[in-house]
Amino acid sequence: EASEDHEGEVTGKQMLDGAVARARRDFGAQPQLQGELLSELGRMYMRLEAAESAVPVLEESIRVLEGRAPTNDPALNKSRVFLASALLQTSDDLPRMRTLATAARDGCTGDDVDCRKARAYASSVLSQLASFGGDDATALREMRSSARDTELGFGLKHEETALAYMSLAIIARNGGQLNEAESAMRKALAAADGLRLRAADRIAMERTMAVIDLD
Repeated sequence: EASEDHEGEVTGKQMLDGAVARARRDFGAQPQLQGELLSELGRMYMRLEAAESAVPVLEESIRVLEGRAPTNDPALNKSRVFLASALLQTSDDLPRMRTLATAARDGCTGDDVDCRKARAYASSVLSQLASFGGDDATALREMRSSARDTELGFGLKHEETALAYMSLAIIARNGGQLNEAESAMRKALAAADGLRLRAADRIAMERTMAVIDLD
């Protein structure tokens, strides 16, 4: 709730600002938990399209976790790839993004759900970076891995799975793999069937369907 000297509604970003302050203040004696909280709060900033606010929070999360967590820790590797995603929107430091995403993909080697999620996010970022560089083959290979790990990490009927297969469909189409693009888009539609998506995600799916022109 707003304090008495604050007029108007409290925004999602203001709520996150307060949560970050509390994570810093209240969890200093529990660094692993503090690092995990900061990681998730950084991701939530990204969902609110506040990448500039996400960057310092995610950098702090990584600093906290790197000193205490093993290299294959899912929370640490999620923080790395969330930071890489935030930098995609706020920076042109492509080598740093690639280093972060590669460390996340290669560091989280387990088959548990959280490591699969970390690898899925990381491969998606690496796919985007490869696309920027015109390397369609690498972009497609990384996005295939991302879609596979997303489905195993989140389950078939999940928004993240739908979006991962939609991204695979786009990259496959751009690389001239039209049959794979159509197959991936059908998987995206099956994953999204019956789900309530964000409006922007639903629009993106409809546009992708039009481009791929499913029968």
